[in-house]
Amino acid sequence: MGGIFELSWGLYGMENFLIDLIDKPELPCAIMDKYTELFISIADKALKKASDKIDVVYTYDDIGMQNSSLMSRDMWKKYILPRHKRLNKVIKKYSVPIMYHSCGAVYDIIPDLIEEMGINILNPLQPRAKGMNLEKIKNNFGDQIGFHGGIDLQETLPYGSRKDVRREVRSRCKVLGQGGGYICAPAHHIQADTPVENIIEMYTTERKV
Repeated sequence: MGGIFELSWGLYGMENFLIDLIDKPELPCAIMDKYTELFISIADKALKKASDKIDVVYTYDDIGMQNSSLMSRDMWKKYILPRHKRLNKVIKKYSVPIMYHSCGAVYDIIPDLIEEMGINILNPLQPRAKGMNLEKIKNNFGDQIGFHGGIDLQETLPYGSRKDVRREVRSRCKVLGQGGGYICAPAHHIQADTPVENIIEMYTTERKV
């Protein structure tokens, strides 16, 4: 569920969408409202019918890049956060955990994701993005949310050796798995440049804390 911001800017381009959020926010906000209403309707109907069979609801909106966020925290809190809060309020009615996805440098908004958006799991923990120090993230937020992802898709999985992959899996489990709350997984969808041997190594390396 979700993608409120992503699907909205996809209708007429990210650059135009971001410019309009500053110059004439009525149009991008109207589009985001329509998507929010759609997702709320779908979530409510699906969870009403099957919430006892659903383990987690996955929501998303990429608002991070490699070295920064896509917009200021104030702008995100003004335009994007309130719509996700509306969606998550409906999901929370059914006591189903929420996993939220955003690639990139999102460290600065993690407190907002926890306190205001009410997420339970953060994905994908892109380890090479600026500020995404996984030990710091675990120490500061590990008692409030769980984590999913963390295995590097930019260097380790596509270009590393099996030994590199094994070392990284063990490191992630040692850091993020202390006290539980970590699902070891790639930091996004596995890409075509990843050797099969490295995929097998990632999934068969013994998880030790």
